[in-house]
Amino acid sequence: MPENVTKILTGEGLAEELFAELKEKIDKFRVKPLLAVIMVGLDLESEGYQKFFHKAQEIGIKVETFGLEDYVEQAEVLKLIDKLNEDKRVHGILLQLPVPDDMDQNRIIDFIDPEKDVEGFHPENLGWMSLGEPRVIPSTSQAALRLMEMTGVSVKNKEVVILGDNPFLSRPLGQLFISMGGRVTVLYKLDPKVTRQADILVTTMNEQNSVKENMIKEDAVVIDMTGDVDFQYAKDKAGFITPWPAGIESLMTASLLVNTWQVMRRVEGYEEDEDFL
Repeated sequence: MPENVTKILTGEGLAEELFAELKEKIDKFRVKPLLAVIMVGLDLESEGYQKFFHKAQEIGIKVETFGLEDYVEQAEVLKLIDKLNEDKRVHGILLQLPVPDDMDQNRIIDFIDPEKDVEGFHPENLGWMSLGEPRVIPSTSQAALRLMEMTGVSVKNKEVVILGDNPFLSRPLGQLFISMGGRVTVLYKLDPKVTRQADILVTTMNEQNSVKENMIKEDAVVIDMTGDVDFQYAKDKAGFITPWPAGIESLMTASLLVNTWQVMRRVEGYEEDEDFL
């Protein structure tokens, strides 16, 4: 690649292709997917959620939103999930994270029927992923992998560094990169000595503009999932780089809706649709 030429990775075009393909499939299918979204103490009118809601409706996925106050008892949340697990109309369940600090987030996720878990966060689904046989790939991980595919760069034998350590974002992605032959390091905190060795750098820290140009290897693939990279300067050093949020946001939405379609087909007793994977 010529000096100072960086390829800007934006998933918006690919996301629109996925939305169009999904809409075509749903229009032809006898059943319309129904996704139940549980939001505890979160803003139902937020711009991000409203964009997601309207995009789902636009392509034919029905969404029922259950907005609960942040002071609700955990037992009430579990009772709602139990009801949705048993409701044959409901194909998928999405628990918006995080939940209030006084709740046991893992306990609540564990209560969701793994067959209806559209984000793949249930321990059973995470377990299958760790074995290299994922049934549901989290939308964040899917989006990152789709961006990697756009680069044409092979993960095999590459040094992969993931900044930030959490069970639902960096760890599933790390497992997938390992299954693709990458040498993966997950960092709890920023360490420039390590990030400068990364052929592929993924950031999930949610620390705005903390990753500077001098912390990135020349011509590295840089996937910014939470706004951590100082894009204006880093773009002149990276080989491929995602702007935030345009790089990945729409692909995460598209991947979540693809999951909803796939989960619906399994719940309805159909073979999984492999076209999207």
